[in-house]
Amino acid sequence: MKKRFLSLLLSLVMVMALLPAGALAAGSTVELGDLSITEGESYGFTVSPHRLSFDTCFVGEDPEPLYVTLTNTGDTSLDDFGGDGYLMPDNKSNPVRWKLVEGKLNSNGELDPGESLTYELTLNTSEHYVGSGTVSYEGQFVLNSHAVTSITGGGFGVGKGGTFGSVPGVVTVDYEIKPLSEVKGGDIAWEIGTESVDFGTHDDTEYVNAGRLIHWYPRETKTISVTNKGKFPFLLEVTVSDDEATGEICSYSVFGTTFPKSYAKTVKPGETVTFEVSAGGTQIRPGIARGEVKLTAYYEDSKEKNTLTATIPLTSKYLHLGGYYVRNLSDNSYGTVKDSDGVDRGPYSGKSSAEVKEGDSITFVMTPYDPKNYTVVDILVDGKSVGGANTYTFPNVQESHTFEAVFGPGTDIKAPGAAEPAAWAKAAVDRGIELGIIPAELQSGYDQPITRRDFCVLADKLYCSKAGDLAAGTSPFTDVNDEAVTRMAKLEVVNGVGDDLFAPDDPLTREQAAAILSRLANVIESPLGDAEPTFDDNADVSGWARAAVGQMQASGIMAGTGNNQFSPQGTYTREQSMVTIMRLYDIAAEKLGG
Repeated sequence: MKKRFLSLLLSLVMVMALLPAGALAAGSTVELGDLSITEGESYGFTVSPHRLSFDTCFVGEDPEPLYVTLTNTGDTSLDDFGGDGYLMPDNKSNPVRWKLVEGKLNSNGELDPGESLTYELTLNTSEHYVGSGTVSYEGQFVLNSHAVTSITGGGFGVGKGGTFGSVPGVVTVDYEIKPLSEVKGGDIAWEIGTESVDFGTHDDTEYVNAGRLIHWYPRETKTISVTNKGKFPFLLEVTVSDDEATGEICSYSVFGTTFPKSYAKTVKPGETVTFEVSAGGTQIRPGIARGEVKLTAYYEDSKEKNTLTATIPLTSKYLHLGGYYVRNLSDNSYGTVKDSDGVDRGPYSGKSSAEVKEGDSITFVMTPYDPKNYTVVDILVDGKSVGGANTYTFPNVQESHTFEAVFGPGTDIKAPGAAEPAAWAKAAVDRGIELGIIPAELQSGYDQPITRRDFCVLADKLYCSKAGDLAAGTSPFTDVNDEAVTRMAKLEVVNGVGDDLFAPDDPLTREQAAAILSRLANVIESPLGDAEPTFDDNADVSGWARAAVGQMQASGIMAGTGNNQFSPQGTYTREQSMVTIMRLYDIAAEKLGG
């Protein structure tokens, strides 16, 4: 179907007669009809090139533009050139746009002989134009010896006389636009500006509203950026979840985002979009709120095939007056629960929630009403069993906790772990408790494996009893912030397990215990003599622990596990740890005199 140039390239309007003299009489017209490109150009203009192609591209792709140049090759001016517009192909859509990018007209708006105009052709690759086609254009012109005429109203005008005609296919543009569903998987790519968002630590602000005390944390925002690193535009969806915060920290959402929830945002290749996430609000309980931002990017027509997802963790720490709550949930029908200062923490006391400054400790003391027949058979910390005992300490409080003492008949229910040390360990343990070397928090579960952190607590107590207090400083580990661990690490008594981790809750191995005791002896100025171990399983001892195992055996601090075995990778119980700590205590007392 033939289409007319609507302006400039679309309207090749020729003025001034180019025909031989006498060929056109006044008031007459000559219709030349359709001319070939060569015939049309013989009247004084050229268009180059005549055929162009955008080849194959995908929806949203930005192909390189094409260029067409119109040149006046005659000896008269060409008239009626306009601005930018669309070139319309046979299917009546308009994927091709054009605009003048080079050349100029004279003061009369005409193209002088020998002058050229260059047009830039661009392809609109929106989904609306998916498919292939050919844009074929018709150049129209008027030859008039005495009147300047122009294309108007979609047609062309002729003066009192003139010659007019058209050149079909003066410019032909081929194109093919494919849907993104045909893009091979994996071409979609992005760059996210952050891997996690930490809003830091916030203490609450209190105010009274309608007689009610409100705890308020101002909302804080952080910006996240997403850059399209692929070849095609994608749709970006952002959702925020804080399931771990809701209920434990707050009754409603702690985290939010400015990203619109009702639709996905289009991100072009190379484009960066940003959005904000926020945290805060009223009536948030002390603790660490955790949530996440989920990002999803996909091509609009191929979400199942080309999709990226990412999760960005969100954290925000909230304090109440610089600390946390430790809430007692115990049933006080069978006994009392008090803190070490003697404050009743029973659920009906009005003070069941203790406020503990961040980093401080709190100890609960449980006393059955009928101690002859009832005892504390279990303690639940944050809902998990830790065994039965008469006292329990939360050291270095870094978040809110719940505590529940379970009372029961002492002869019917046995607590996990031994409530009393074995006979062979009792004297040493009792003396350690009396001297303050064994804290209340470790006075239970004596036959259970000791953790790396708890062994540091014993080592730290021994160090402080001999060398005095030493400022702990900042923890070198990312998974524990404990004063005892920090001080022992500062003194190089303990090491981490790599990647700035200490693994505080991992069971301590026997060879680790030997190495720590050897280094501890040095820092309290009571070094042990060197000796080679003589156990039958010496080959199983790690090289870094071999000398320490020899020292432990020679000094009598640590013995084997039977049958001349040391069992270097075996666990070490609490009561074994306490006995060996007290043996080192006695060696130091003998060397240092007290």
